[in-house]
Amino acid sequence: RIRGGFTSWQGKGKQGTKSGMTLPWNARKNDVRDPNEKTNVRGMEWTDLNGDSGRYTGEVSEERLPHGHGIMKYDFGLIAEGEWVNGVLKEN
Repeated sequence: RIRGGFTSWQGKGKQGTKSGMTLPWNARKNDVRDPNEKTNVRGMEWTDLNGDSGRYTGEVSEERLPHGHGIMKYDFGLIAEGEWVNGVLKEN
């Protein structure tokens, strides 16, 4: 016995996919990333072009390179803050 608002198995609503069809994840592009939106990270492990490593917090590019405003705390103690372009700190 079925109780509640159920009336039949023959629903009249619009169906987005055919019965039995398997869709890949995000096939309808419901959560497409805006390319103009900035991506931020916190404490990302990073090794710069000189081979010095530390942790970076700030904006990154799609390739996960420091790009935009951010702070790098190197393992040897130096803290570098400013604008980054493709993994390189811009000098003022």
